[in-house]
Amino acid sequence: MASIELAEIWVYPVKSLGGFRVQEWPLASRGLAHDRRYMIGTPEGHFFTQRDLPHMALVQVALNEQGLHFTAQNHPELPPLQVPYTPQSSTMPVQVWTSQTLGQPYGPEVAQWFTQVLGTTCTLFYMPEEAARTPSEGYAFHDENITFVDNAPILAISRASLQYLNQKLEVPVQMDRFRPNFVLEGANPHAEDTWAQFTVGKLPFVSTKPCGRCKVTTINQTNAQVGAEPLKTLATYRRHVGRALFGIYWVHQALGTVKQGQKIKVQAYKEPVIDVEA
Repeated sequence: MASIELAEIWVYPVKSLGGFRVQEWPLASRGLAHDRRYMIGTPEGHFFTQRDLPHMALVQVALNEQGLHFTAQNHPELPPLQVPYTPQSSTMPVQVWTSQTLGQPYGPEVAQWFTQVLGTTCTLFYMPEEAARTPSEGYAFHDENITFVDNAPILAISRASLQYLNQKLEVPVQMDRFRPNFVLEGANPHAEDTWAQFTVGKLPFVSTKPCGRCKVTTINQTNAQVGAEPLKTLATYRRHVGRALFGIYWVHQALGTVKQGQKIKVQAYKEPVIDVEA
């Protein structure tokens, strides 16, 4: 069997904003440290994503000693925004899909910056330690506490799965359309769907459910233009119960640090929801 390894690690501190690639990164109790620990929402606490505002893709986030540093590609006239990791505010109810949890809103200057950038009244929220949120049914392993992710702590996709899709497209797409945390090298197309228990380096993981894809995959992450692909083509061979599946959710079973290049060893397999393409 060919060696399988963790080829890329991506972190997205703010739900649906730009992410960044790292060589190594700590796994905290809720997932990769800082990953989707923040979200953009209405003043009342209802979340936004690229499904609502495609140009969220053009807002880039960096982390530094002072906190989060934001730049807006589509508003070069605006100075960057720097905010502390934790706002000085009280918690309030916020909502992600059907789940309700707690968030801390940043102040009016932060709200004004994001409102100007995104063209709708909104602000930035932080998920405090006391906030509880469990995955949707079927995505949990032991009722894990998660951040503002859609369903589970970590999304993994193999390069071979993307290559197989791109062979079917007139214009290939980049992996960033699917916003994975882990990109895998050395596996056959969609082989990751069949892994039940495995290790990355020495850290144990389990997989839960495949990721049902949405409009975000049709948004070019470099210019925010929206098209029909690759969702249209995915639906021709990866459709299950009304959703096109691409990528698999993982849950980590221990804390530690993941590093690019670590070997992945599979201990147990399962039947995939959709037959793995040959």
